[in-house]
Amino acid sequence: MKCNFRFAPNIAWTATTRGGARLTLPANYFYLPSGALASDTCYLRVREIYSVPDMVLADMPTNTAQPQSLLLSGGEFSIQAWQGAVRLRATGATPNGQLRLLELASSVVAGQDSVGQQLWQQPFLQGGLLGWQTQASYPDVRTQSGLNRASIPLDSLSWWNIDKLWSAYAGASSVATLIEVPVASVGETRVYVRPTGLNGLVRLTASGSAGTQWQASMPLGATMQAIVLQSISGQLYFGTQPFTVRAGAPITPTLTAVSEADAVRLIRQL
Repeated sequence: MKCNFRFAPNIAWTATTRGGARLTLPANYFYLPSGALASDTCYLRVREIYSVPDMVLADMPTNTAQPQSLLLSGGEFSIQAWQGAVRLRATGATPNGQLRLLELASSVVAGQDSVGQQLWQQPFLQGGLLGWQTQASYPDVRTQSGLNRASIPLDSLSWWNIDKLWSAYAGASSVATLIEVPVASVGETRVYVRPTGLNGLVRLTASGSAGTQWQASMPLGATMQAIVLQSISGQLYFGTQPFTVRAGAPITPTLTAVSEADAVRLIRQL
């Protein structure tokens, strides 16, 4: 979901997004690239992703950088401030040395354990293959009254995510999971896996040069769903397959030719 807000930069204000997240900004928070304080009318551009279907459609999975592990998402957010065609930056520290932060509050995803949520960042890269990263210096995520609350430490040149590492990694060894497609694509192949019933998504990487096998390391015994979206000579193909992670033969989802509209409809049903 996307939304735009018009605001006066010299007044503290709170915005509520289409997805129900609340953003609270202090007054005089944004500066122009020249270092001058933004004073004219500004616009806040927000993009928010909460569900696995939206993650697939936006190609914004929830895997970490290295090692590649799966995160359970409480929401992915791109937050940008503009004055006309000029991108604004945050003020950072005030003259007395205190850091001024943008506050984000979003609803806890239904059915998801919110204990241990952290703030993660991903410099934007189409495909999300760079992975999400966190730092010990990031403020803690607080969960209160059904809301995850986080203080974002920087003006977002990237995406932010309220996530936690999937607990299944702690209880089982991980094995290489291979998803196999019939032929390599002359367009694009996207292969994902998601944990059944949970709000997370990993995009797999190609294994070898043939372009038909895709790999990720997953917890042994976990129940998953493979999702494949492929373009061959302008024709879209889509397929899914449930499976249980075990060592052995690759997973081979059946791919069916679909229109773009059908692909979106099927992804929405995930």
